[in-house]
Amino acid sequence: MRTLFVAMLTAMLAACAGGGGSVVKTESTARAALPTYLVARDVPAELVALERAGRLAEAEAWLDRNTAADAPPDDPFVIERQRLARVRRDYGQTPERLLEVLRADIPDVSEDDFARWRAAGQLQWAEIDGEMRYFRKEPRNLFRFSDDARARRDAVSAAKAPSVAEADPNARRTERFDLHDSLELYLAESAKTGNIYPGEVRIRAKHTVTVDAGAVPEGETVRCWIPFPKEYHRQRDVKLLSASTDGYAVAPNETGHRTAYQERPAAAPGQPTVFSIEYEYTTSAYIPVIDAHQVRAVAPESDIAVRYLRSEPPHVDLTPEVRKLAAEIVDGETNPLLAADRIFRWIDGNIRYCSEMEYSTFTSITDKIMTDRTGDCGIHVLVFVALCRAAGIPARWQSGWAMRPENENLHDWAEFYVEPYGWLPADPSFGLRKHDDPRVRDFYIGHIDPFRMIANIGYAEEFNPPKTHWRSDNIDNQRGEVEWSGGNLYYDQWTYGMDVEYEFR
Repeated sequence: MRTLFVAMLTAMLAACAGGGGSVVKTESTARAALPTYLVARDVPAELVALERAGRLAEAEAWLDRNTAADAPPDDPFVIERQRLARVRRDYGQTPERLLEVLRADIPDVSEDDFARWRAAGQLQWAEIDGEMRYFRKEPRNLFRFSDDARARRDAVSAAKAPSVAEADPNARRTERFDLHDSLELYLAESAKTGNIYPGEVRIRAKHTVTVDAGAVPEGETVRCWIPFPKEYHRQRDVKLLSASTDGYAVAPNETGHRTAYQERPAAAPGQPTVFSIEYEYTTSAYIPVIDAHQVRAVAPESDIAVRYLRSEPPHVDLTPEVRKLAAEIVDGETNPLLAADRIFRWIDGNIRYCSEMEYSTFTSITDKIMTDRTGDCGIHVLVFVALCRAAGIPARWQSGWAMRPENENLHDWAEFYVEPYGWLPADPSFGLRKHDDPRVRDFYIGHIDPFRMIANIGYAEEFNPPKTHWRSDNIDNQRGEVEWSGGNLYYDQWTYGMDVEYEFR
């Protein structure tokens, strides 16, 4: 039998669709069903209106009617049809499902809680085809943004936790990697020896992509691009050890998004199609000694300035609003190093970290940043790059994996350019560290740890060889990309994994 809460919530949603007054209806009329950063741009006004109203079924039907039968894969309407399917996936969680998930952490959760968290912007939701849908990763962000929800969850968790005497000490015993301890060691080594590349580590990794059985008809060629390390001044001696197919191709090092490309026939029914590469490389921390008095701005006519000061809409869009914000943050500071430091600190204090939608669903990440002031590591990078460029500081995207032992994961960071030091790293989502030593606290503006795998410099760069169909991630490449002649294979059709070994030198 459905609970009273679910029945009430269902009735409210029905009232919303039919025009009745309710909390949900009030929220719906207070804002458009979809935020502007999820609504198509440079398309007919009729399609924009449908998407803005959350009438995605009608928008999809409009696209079907207006897309030529022989439209190529890069046709804007073909891509828009895929993007809307991805929006549906990102906002695919029903109220009933979220209630079920939340009750595992907060058994007494109520409709009033839902309404309050929505109104406060602490629950991420959209109205799609007249029905409320929550972000598929909720309640992760609710527990980040709501002190109330987090406190209630933690109280329930504490009440369930076994006492120290009851817990098995052997089950809890583990040697944890401590990032701050490592940063202290690298800073001390660099200060003592003058070596700006301390903390050398040889990393060996195996990256696997497993395409679901049946995702591609047997015998059809499946194409796969797996991110591959770039040779860089703090990442070197890159070596491919093995690949799952004989016919592989590693993209040239100068390729913006470097990959190891493979293709093979789809496996027999009931069997997955698997791709893998194994590689190793040497990496180190980078701790340059920077004297702010020696810093000067790059010449405006230089190649660096021309390339990395420009606006690149829609995701690094130097709008008047962005330029105004950059000017307010920098507040007249003309030294580019100190100005970049101010931008870094502003982001640390004003952009909240959250689990994020897939980037290909966004039509303007700049709009998302300026509207919500929230985002994951890539959003932090893009706002840093945009604000730096608006302040006259060349800046660019860099990404791959954060390879901290026990915590390997996808990650994005940035670089900014000052004379005479060149490109300096910045990791705005790592931000200011909670540490008494200011050198550790401020480490990630101008310095970087060795636990990285750099595969990408610049966002939305082309692959080599190029992809035929629209990418699953049109901004970055960390998980990989897969397609066949019938189209792109999205993330719900394959999985990825990374196994890593370390040799500390």
